[in-house]
Amino acid sequence: MCFACKPGRSWLKQGWRLLISILFISNVFLIFTEFDSILPNEPFLAIDFSHENGVEKFLWERGKEREIEAVQTAIHHFEPKHSLQDCHSLAITIVDLAREYQIDSYLVLSIIQVESTFNREAISPKGAVGLMQIKPSVAKWIAQKSGITSIENKESLYIPELNVKLGILYFKYLMGIFDDSLVTSLEAYNI
Repeated sequence: MCFACKPGRSWLKQGWRLLISILFISNVFLIFTEFDSILPNEPFLAIDFSHENGVEKFLWERGKEREIEAVQTAIHHFEPKHSLQDCHSLAITIVDLAREYQIDSYLVLSIIQVESTFNREAISPKGAVGLMQIKPSVAKWIAQKSGITSIENKESLYIPELNVKLGILYFKYLMGIFDDSLVTSLEAYNI
């Protein structure tokens, strides 16, 4: 049974829920592909499987500044109304947090594009807010779980750095629950 289809829901509700989930996931992958086409094809992260003292080493192939530049280019491509300085600041936030939590920065960009089209003040009909469209109840739960104390009220979720961090932490949590299944995690993120 799919994540969106739960017992007790009518067939029509299940069908619409599934369709919405499929459209969300399709949009994320389309945006992901578009980012891939406008940016260099070099990977941000390469894995060296040589073992030293039984521990795998992860090596960054590409410099952080180069990754920030690529992410900034993508943000400006999709949201040219933002100044280059705003794009650069958001790119630094995304790259730093994506690296810290080992999530692909293109994937984070794709989720932001689909969820809010880079509108920092976006509010969904269900009350999710900010770039990564975090519901205040989810934000509070993730913040408590992660030891983040900077959530004072709903308005603090409009701060891009905090919103992106909470969105990445929530997505990372979902990936853990769903055995690193990208599709299922994306579907769950959107529910």
